Amino acid sequence: MLLGEQTSLYYPSHFDEAKREVSLNGKAVFSIMANAEKPFFIETELVRVEVMGTRFNVECDDHSSFSLSVKSGEVKTVLKKNNQIVHVKAGESVFLAYSGLQKTAGSNSNIFDSYLNNLHFKDERLENVTKIISELSDSVQLYTSPEVANRLITITLTDSSPITMAELICQALDLSLKQNGNVFTISKKS
Repeated sequence: MLLGEQTSLYYPSHFDEAKREVSLNGKAVFSIMANAEKPFFIETELVRVEVMGTRFNVECDDHSSFSLSVKSGEVKTVLKKNNQIVHVKAGESVFLAYSGLQKTAGSNSNIFDSYLNNLHFKDERLENVTKIISELSDSVQLYTSPEVANRLITITLTDSSPITMAELICQALDLSLKQNGNVFTISKKS
């Protein structure tokens, strides 16, 4: 999950046994694994989102706006004022219009790209950092070798391509970057 600036995410210290539920105000990208026994819900002021295993972006504020773009998988949105249900699949978006939720074909991939423009990590495992960069990129898959996966890094990456980010991480941690097609692996230097 990546949070945009001025975003608030509220979650319990322990999830309920039957569901995982958070409250959001602002912008965030989520990557959620499906779990039929413990579904994941996002509550916003206007819309409830039920996640069915997916990667998506949500933008909402307290009182007037809501939009969601799905990069992979599917989500179910429910407009709270009238219980209008809209299922949104990969490559689709939904937004709140005067008449209710409106679905459009084509997700706004620029939304996902914008998160690559300004990433902040503090004491984060290298494996998690590379996973987030890979999830946001359509062109590059970035991995870490097992021997460096648990290394911690604090870094800010701005306006960089995924490859440049990987190179900067390697410089900061004195590691090497190996390429095989569009797959890049960060590992110890030989």
